[in-house]
Amino acid sequence: MSAQTLKNKPCRHKIVSMGNEADTCRKYVLRKLIEVGWDNDPHSFAEQRTFTDGRIVLSGDRIGRRKQKRTNYLLLAARAGCGYPITTSEL
Repeated sequence: MSAQTLKNKPCRHKIVSMGNEADTCRKYVLRKLIEVGWDNDPHSFAEQRTFTDGRIVLSGDRIGRRKQKRTNYLLLAARAGCGYPITTSEL
């Protein structure tokens, strides 16, 4: 097919824009977490959290850390007044 033929041919597929990741999280994930009760005691969740300090790397006599791990949603279960992380959700 030539470029002119493709240009004049109608498109059968609908192009759907999802927006960015934050929009998707707010529209779908956040709503579902609230629906199933993750915003009520004894459960909770935290958005956009770092959950590690980064892997320790030894190189000769130098000590360093790698990049911290981050998650979109960190699900927490309360026990004795503390929130224990039980799972993460990365989109």
